[in-house]
Amino acid sequence: MKLSDVLWAKRMSQSDLVKKSKEMCVTPLPSYLISNLCRGKVTNLQVTTLIKICRILDVTPNDILSAKDYMDLFKDNE
Repeated sequence: MKLSDVLWAKRMSQSDLVKKSKEMCVTPLPSYLISNLCRGKVTNLQVTTLIKICRILDVTPNDILSAKDYMDLFKDNE
């Protein structure tokens, strides 16, 4: 996952993302989730979480996800 790269490019910290989610979202993103996402510890990202992150950061899912995040789901990994 490239979330840490996107945060760096936008000059935001994980804490900034959590704070923005508290301002913008009905159900904010928990800090432990953002930390785990940045460290690559999350293997099953909920669509609602991805939507929140994308909206807060004004990016697309392609900016957050990398091919290696989902290629192991398919038999043909080319």
